[in-house]
Amino acid sequence: MTSPGADRYLSAAFRNKSLPERLRDLEAMVEAITDCAIIQLDANGDVARWCPGAEAMTGYSAAEALGRPAALLYTAEDRAAGLAERELAAARESGRCEFEGWRARKNGQRFRAGVALSVFTDDAGSAIGFTTVMRDVTAEHQRAETMFHALLESAPDAMVIVGPDGRIVLANAQADQMFGYPREELIGREVEILIPPRHRGSHERYRTGFFAAPAARRMGAGLELWGMRCDGTVFPVDVSLSPLQTEQGVMVSAAIRDITEQLAVQAELTETRAQAEVLAERDRIAGDLQDHAIQRVFAVGLALQGTIPRARSADVQQRLNAAVDDLHAVVQDFRTAIFDLRHTKTDVPGLRQRFDEVIGRLAEGLATTVQYKGPLSVVEGELADQAEAVVAEAIGNAVRHTAATKLTIAVEVADEVSIEVIDNGKGLPDDVSEAGLKTLRRRAERVGGTLTVGAAAGGGTRLRWVAPLP
Repeated sequence: MTSPGADRYLSAAFRNKSLPERLRDLEAMVEAITDCAIIQLDANGDVARWCPGAEAMTGYSAAEALGRPAALLYTAEDRAAGLAERELAAARESGRCEFEGWRARKNGQRFRAGVALSVFTDDAGSAIGFTTVMRDVTAEHQRAETMFHALLESAPDAMVIVGPDGRIVLANAQADQMFGYPREELIGREVEILIPPRHRGSHERYRTGFFAAPAARRMGAGLELWGMRCDGTVFPVDVSLSPLQTEQGVMVSAAIRDITEQLAVQAELTETRAQAEVLAERDRIAGDLQDHAIQRVFAVGLALQGTIPRARSADVQQRLNAAVDDLHAVVQDFRTAIFDLRHTKTDVPGLRQRFDEVIGRLAEGLATTVQYKGPLSVVEGELADQAEAVVAEAIGNAVRHTAATKLTIAVEVADEVSIEVIDNGKGLPDDVSEAGLKTLRRRAERVGGTLTVGAAAGGGTRLRWVAPLP
């Protein structure tokens, strides 16, 4: 007897056979299959039929397997978790299910199995047993694992895979290089180790939210994100997140990119645009002076000059001549101002160039990270001189007195000039600290600014010098 519609898969000769003959043919076909295990279970999930393929794959003979529960082939941890019972319940509910997972041979060896589990029923529709078709897919699984790890290692970005508990499961070589941790130290550590302390609390909340609704996205879109190396150095990063389905549940794959150079280029472009805007504004002002102010003052001067001969008093004539001379001087001042506005001093290096030269000269041999933000070109005169001297003195203190090997220098120009220098040294000695910092404080006071010095996160010294723009 066959199920409705099954006859289309049978030849006429087979359909004409009696039921016992058909059963014998099917028995022979099942017995001939050796590259997969075909197992029949009764309604309770106990082994009712064991074919040669099952014996070859698992090492259990029919005598050892018959009558024992299907959980016989599961790993100890899966048996303890009740996985066999859950899979049978799923098949009973849907009629047919497919799974992939680890199974155990008689000798304890684990193998990867692809399993198709089907329920068969009586005429009343009640489940009377199950058919299990199991393939050994260990080789395919290993190839997939090898390919996955190769892709992970070949990724241009630092890749970190994190479990639901927030601990790092995998990391590639780029992550080792970016953060400075040996890979064996990263595995099993909380991912927040890669984040500055002040951001860790918010990151834990963000991580919890991601696992609640996992989806591929950029992390903290529109926000500034920061990573922290093993030596405490903080640097800007861009992070892309993707959920990853695994046997252990959903994990997150994080692609991390150091954007220090990108931000430096952006800052340079911003500074260039700001300089262009300043030049355009200067040209506009120069044009207004040339086309309007000078013409009006010149016209007034001509008018006064024309009244001098008509003045009867010598004193009045003298005063008018003096006024005309003053107006000519004003016109000359305007022309000088116009020239200065339209002809920038190209022989004087900008503040950024001056910083680069000082840092390159004094920080040689140190691993130095430099960040510029804002229009540095607007800082001129004494303020620029003081700022350059502050950077030079801060680097000199770090090199001579703190045994630092790394420096982070951040310069920002907005409503004020902000200079921050962080080293990873042992801190300034007390005797050096007083003398060296007194000079830096004096430089701040001369331009109406402030100086603060303290310990850096992860060790070392953090110096911050701030002065208002004139």
